[in-house]
Amino acid sequence: MLTCMMRGVAVLLVSTTVLENVGAFTLKAPTFLAAEDVPAPVAAEIRQDPQNPPNLNKAPIGIFIFFAVFGSIFGCAGLGIMYASLRVCLRSRQETAVMTGDNALEATATITSRKKYTTTSTSRDLDTGMTDTTTHDHYEASYWFEAVRLDGMRCRITVTDRELGSEVLWQSCSEGSRQQVAYLGDDPQHCRLTQAAERDKKSSGGFGWFVLQLLFGSLFAAAGFFCGVGVGTALLGLKGFLICACVWCGLVGCCMYGFLGPAIDNTVSLCFTGVNHASLEKLGMQEGKR
Repeated sequence: MLTCMMRGVAVLLVSTTVLENVGAFTLKAPTFLAAEDVPAPVAAEIRQDPQNPPNLNKAPIGIFIFFAVFGSIFGCAGLGIMYASLRVCLRSRQETAVMTGDNALEATATITSRKKYTTTSTSRDLDTGMTDTTTHDHYEASYWFEAVRLDGMRCRITVTDRELGSEVLWQSCSEGSRQQVAYLGDDPQHCRLTQAAERDKKSSGGFGWFVLQLLFGSLFAAAGFFCGVGVGTALLGLKGFLICACVWCGLVGCCMYGFLGPAIDNTVSLCFTGVNHASLEKLGMQEGKR
């Protein structure tokens, strides 16, 4: 009987080996057989693992391109935060220097109205699920003044709902009161109440907040680069790096230079110059300039 069992096992193993070679299915050796019951050549066949680990190098290139596209979203967000914080910091210092410098002209503005209101923003922490509510008080004033442009054109500038940034200053801007205003001679719409400009100069530091924004943006950009380029490089080597880096850099570059960068520049310019709050009406050339 032992001889018959041995023959049966041998036939089963030979059949399994043939089927494995043609890729039909995979069988494992019976577990009830002891090692000494099977001849050495046959036992060697049993101990071989027919399953091969998946070869990631043969994965479709589209998967790594998807990682590059997904990572570029985080890359754009991170670089956008860094660029916006840098532009705000530099433009704030530049603006306060212009409005309080010797090149700024002065006039007397008449306050027409003022208003105070509060806005509320809510953010949710993804880790804890808790919500954080932040309130911000706004102090705005509307006024008008007459200015003389460098080319001699007399202009009436009307400013509507311009942020003052200070409750103390807002209290002094009662309706009908007169306040000093600074403006640029070649662009009178670029103006600011003198007291507000002085306050901006004192509070234009914020270096710690600027550094924090840079760090936050750099974390986003690094995460996007790792997801978009690092994964492909780790799995495909130089080939993955070249493919994913080209896709990632191309998408991030197009986003920053074609859309995000100009949008940030325009928004920062409007916020600091106040041109979007001011309108200009020409009153005629100044006497002696005609």
